[in-house]
Amino acid sequence: MFRGHRWPSRSPGAALLFALTFASTAYAEEPPTPPAREAQEAPAAGHAASEAAHADEEHAAAGEEHEGQPGHEAHEAHHPGWRLGLIGTGLASLDLGTESHWSGSGGGGLFIKREVHHHVVLGLVTHVLAVPGEHGLEIPVDLLVEVPFHVSHDFHPYVGLGPTVSVLLFKELDESHTRVSFGAAAVAGAEYWVRNNVALLAELNFNWLYNLSSDDPRHALQPGGSAGVLLAF
Repeated sequence: MFRGHRWPSRSPGAALLFALTFASTAYAEEPPTPPAREAQEAPAAGHAASEAAHADEEHAAAGEEHEGQPGHEAHEAHHPGWRLGLIGTGLASLDLGTESHWSGSGGGGLFIKREVHHHVVLGLVTHVLAVPGEHGLEIPVDLLVEVPFHVSHDFHPYVGLGPTVSVLLFKELDESHTRVSFGAAAVAGAEYWVRNNVALLAELNFNWLYNLSSDDPRHALQPGGSAGVLLAF
């Protein structure tokens, strides 16, 4: 049955000695098992670390490329809060006095605005308009609260509303007269910033005026438009 071994005698001591000798011989002949699990885990851990390092390098390169794009720093910069501007304005006026009639006026104006909040701008606007139908000049002054919508860093639509007072200097029958009217002004427009401190603007205007004069009470509706440029500082 067991080749290469002689069957020992039947004594218990001899049998025990034979069993120990056979077990040690079998263990010595069995080849060692390599640490397969450790050998497989080591390359896997190294591959994962390599992939993580490669991902970090790609992320850093993408960030550098984004920061290097033109206009990135300008996009982060905020426009200065004070704005000084020059505009040209044209108005049509529907006079609803004793006899309703249309007239027109045109001229220019100055404004100063202050951004008090990211979504709130206060503005003071003064115009000097020629009124050919009245042979005179109209000087309206508007105090506006504007709400801008920051569609992008360069394009800001806005709406505004506020009180207005208008002084009309005119001649009638070779006599000089002054008419003072009060009312409300509404605007809807947009600013396009060509630089961080320079913008072009265009807006639609609508004024409602009421003359408090007791001898000639009247009110007027004035739709119109303006366009100009502003400098922020």
